[in-house]
Amino acid sequence: MKQKLIIVLSALCLMTLVFAAGCAPEPLKAEYGDNIEEAVCFYKEEFDLEPFIKKQEGAKYTVYAEQIDSATLDTVELSVNGFKFTPTLNEEVLVRFTAERNGEKVSSKEIKMFLEVRVDKVVELFNSSWRDDGFLKEVNLDEKYIRSGRNTSTQVKWFGKEINDKNRFQYFATLLGDEITNYYSVTDWTDAVLTFWVYNPTEYEIEFAPIWSHNGAGIVLYSDARTIKKAKANGWTEIKYSLRYYGMTENFYYDDEVYFSYTTQVSYGIGYDEAVSRNRMNQNWWTCRWGGRPEAGKLFSYNFYIDGFDIRNYDAAKDADLDHEYRGFMNQPITSGDGTIIDLDGNDGKHFSFEYKVTSSSGSFGVALIGLDWGTNYYGYFMFDADGMVDAYDGVTVTDLEDGFKSVSFDLEAVTCISGTIKPQVVKTFYIRPEYNSADVVVRNVG
Repeated sequence: MKQKLIIVLSALCLMTLVFAAGCAPEPLKAEYGDNIEEAVCFYKEEFDLEPFIKKQEGAKYTVYAEQIDSATLDTVELSVNGFKFTPTLNEEVLVRFTAERNGEKVSSKEIKMFLEVRVDKVVELFNSSWRDDGFLKEVNLDEKYIRSGRNTSTQVKWFGKEINDKNRFQYFATLLGDEITNYYSVTDWTDAVLTFWVYNPTEYEIEFAPIWSHNGAGIVLYSDARTIKKAKANGWTEIKYSLRYYGMTENFYYDDEVYFSYTTQVSYGIGYDEAVSRNRMNQNWWTCRWGGRPEAGKLFSYNFYIDGFDIRNYDAAKDADLDHEYRGFMNQPITSGDGTIIDLDGNDGKHFSFEYKVTSSSGSFGVALIGLDWGTNYYGYFMFDADGMVDAYDGVTVTDLEDGFKSVSFDLEAVTCISGTIKPQVVKTFYIRPEYNSADVVVRNVG
């Protein structure tokens, strides 16, 4: 009996040992998963390492991450929250983690995670646009030159030789329509403001000015004293323009018709020599120049920073210093053989007016007031010259103004000059047709 009991106990002990051996925990390891090759770290964006490690039951994990500043060779330890950390330098990230269980610790191997910079889409499109020779547009990561709170801004560098024409502006940005329109914050194009911030690190002011291009007829508005904005030395300056002021009350930058064009300025060394118009492409040519140049012909190297480029809604408090009431398209002359198209806000459907002055010695121009449909019914054409109406038109009056302009008013209910059989109820577009224009004329206050 005693011998049987010993055999039974021995069997039980053997079974216990086998059972215990079968339930022994897996040896503690600290290993990355196979998907670690897919991991991407982004500059100043939180990264979660947890999905990229092999976790074991009962183990606790501690993550360590650091970057080395290539400029100073200093090591920067990153703050870690659980498995998450945020790279603060544009450098690769060194990562390792420790697994701990029941007092046992095991560390992973250290790996290098390459960093990418997620560039703001507006900055990306801005930087990729055309610029004059000598200009370089680069992504800037230095927080001193970022005002918008984003991770990136644009550094603009210029190296070249000044020329004799001290009013020469250099192009540094263009192609601000089409795709980029989707990234503007504007929701009300009837009263929009184009704006960007400039950090000028120099000891002198930098002057900025736009060249607006408007419609396929070739109306191009060059920089002059009315458009120049100055960025102060050693600081930030907001450069902004009211689009409404210049007669743009719809999406000027996206064109699914043929209204707008851009003009390429071809220069042969001094000033502008030739303008080449190209239709069906929206372009906004931004130009800049520097003041305080001691002499022409000398080589200069400059740089400045652009941030927060946007088209946003007019803000009465923020833009109190900005004239945003419509004044006509810069009061620029429309030359003989050219025309203009100005898209308008809706009106009461009964009244319409504009002001004009013929600046040539002779000639007349024709105006059509277009409703919702270009192809069927519209008011016009009405012909005007330096003296007023070329013919008498029902419902149209002309009044002389003190500054030499004439004011034209329409009572649309009384107007009988209609193309078609039905009167348009609203006027959406003011149109001077190039073929009907043999005068040099300035048009303003259309509405």
